[in-house]
Amino acid sequence: MTVNFKSIQQLGLMSLIVATLFNVVPAALAEPGATSDKPKQLEYNQKKEEWAQKHHEAHQKLMQELNLSDEQKAKMKAAHEKFRQENSGAMESLKAKYSKMKQLGTDSANDAERQKLRAEIRQEREALMAKKKASMQGILTAEQQAKWEAKRAERKAQWQQKREQKNSAR
Repeated sequence: MTVNFKSIQQLGLMSLIVATLFNVVPAALAEPGATSDKPKQLEYNQKKEEWAQKHHEAHQKLMQELNLSDEQKAKMKAAHEKFRQENSGAMESLKAKYSKMKQLGTDSANDAERQKLRAEIRQEREALMAKKKASMQGILTAEQQAKWEAKRAERKAQWQQKREQKNSAR
């Protein structure tokens, strides 16, 4: 069997041309000035993961500071799982509303609908958080509840301060 190097070179050149077309044609067909959302999505996902990690660490620290018994830890975990199972539909509804709000974009024509969605989301989220807080606080002693409330107030004050600094920098 003889190898025809010219055919191999032509095949390689054809592969290069096809690969180039598949990369260039979609970009040429895209709207002028359109950019890919992948970098933004990657950045958002990274920030979301960082927030989740910080939230988890803060939660662990609070549970240590509250000095929970093993029984309380088990009850907290069970209450958390029960809450997640019972409210998975509500959480999916919130995700759908967030997605719809994001699709509305920043066009001023959609301001009223966006504000309505934002109010619905806030109301649903606050109701879910109150429900979860009630189930968790039922497990704590009076002393632990007072400590928890003090920590919440402290975190809220810190958040307000950061928010004011951010707004004054604008």
